[in-house]
Amino acid sequence: MIGAVGNAGRPAKVLVIQMRASGDVLMTLPALRALREAFPGVRIDFVAEPPHHQALLGTPHVDRVILYDRSRPFAMIRDIRRERYDWAIDFFGNPRAAFLTAFSGAPVRAGYARVFHRWAYNRRFRREEEGYVAREKIDFLRRLFGLSGGALIFDYRLPEATRARALDFLRVHRRRPARPLVTMAPAGQPRYKRWHPERWSAVIDWLQDEIGAEVLLFWAPKGLPFDEEGYIAEIGARCRRPPLLSPGTPTLSDLAAFLERSDLHVGADNGAAHVAAAAGIKTVTLYGPGHPLSWTHPDRLRHAALKKGCLCDDAPGRKESCPDRACWEELAVGEVRRAIAGLLVEPIWEA
Repeated sequence: MIGAVGNAGRPAKVLVIQMRASGDVLMTLPALRALREAFPGVRIDFVAEPPHHQALLGTPHVDRVILYDRSRPFAMIRDIRRERYDWAIDFFGNPRAAFLTAFSGAPVRAGYARVFHRWAYNRRFRREEEGYVAREKIDFLRRLFGLSGGALIFDYRLPEATRARALDFLRVHRRRPARPLVTMAPAGQPRYKRWHPERWSAVIDWLQDEIGAEVLLFWAPKGLPFDEEGYIAEIGARCRRPPLLSPGTPTLSDLAAFLERSDLHVGADNGAAHVAAAAGIKTVTLYGPGHPLSWTHPDRLRHAALKKGCLCDDAPGRKESCPDRACWEELAVGEVRRAIAGLLVEPIWEA
């Protein structure tokens, strides 16, 4: 199972750093599984910022979650050094993560070679080609540490109480329980990830009136920096028949409990899309500025990404100030409908 790990040896304690965002933290789960399989007795601690650490709750491959406190960076370093980690693996690569890695005291410090602060690492990963982020993190471990294996499996276990709350809500509020359930999370942060509300409403009308599906609208879990309810409410108000509106989802577990009941998830490039894919639900994801290849599950029979050309993709800082949003203007309702139809199973089309 284990290839040569060079002078890294066999670790007893490993520190993994991925501070944010929720989807990015979720994308580390297959790599954590590979690390645990290679070294069954290893202790794995994980540094993340709240509330993004919620993506780790329930995974059996993390022994301790360390909440990063921006207000006390030097105290964080002191506490990390006391643990005497053998390896520190920085999957995040921003200056704070690199600084924490550099001064962690770990003899082996791994990170990305593409970042400016690569000086923090004595093992550097060079990405050969752009691809799905979860698979890239597995490749990171293979090439730097010689680990073999590494299936694209997301171990994310929901509390039964969370599942029960979702089921109770759906039993009470679903109007057509025999029909397919399509979950939808249109809001993305930052705002440049948002498609036009009236186009979302047109897709919902088509799903409900012509396909006979039931649509459940979501916004981001409470506690995240942005409140998206207003945007979601506008979409719902424009529909001919209001879709179901989810209750508050204070944690990613609450969100996942609804998503796993879905027949299809449609949404923006956000955490809900990643949670749905991890739960094995088919997805259609709409991208404005961004890189679908990195964030869309590679199984194209179950996961579709829609994106138009955009000058902002490789222009840092332009995404926030772009005046025309050509990528969103050119994405038509008909294209989204066709992508959805291509993933829905045959019984949905029955009268």
